[in-house]
Amino acid sequence: ERHQQVIDRTLEWLSSSFKPDVATLYDKLPYSERQVQRLVARFFGQPPVRLIRRYRAIRAATLLAMPDLTPKMEAEIRL
Repeated sequence: ERHQQVIDRTLEWLSSSFKPDVATLYDKLPYSERQVQRLVARFFGQPPVRLIRRYRAIRAATLLAMPDLTPKMEAEIRL
């Protein structure tokens, strides 16, 4: 159950913005920073900082491939 909490909170944290703050994830979980890093790496294959970059790249590529993407949204993604 506690491991499910790590997975759920990590997914919520990743989807909260294009570049979520790692400190926010640490605050959401009842573990030390190092424990969070180990658990996230265990369940997602990468520590939180690298996971941010991976998900941001995937999300940006997916959004940029949308045919009805507005110029405003495209500018936000590129920033």
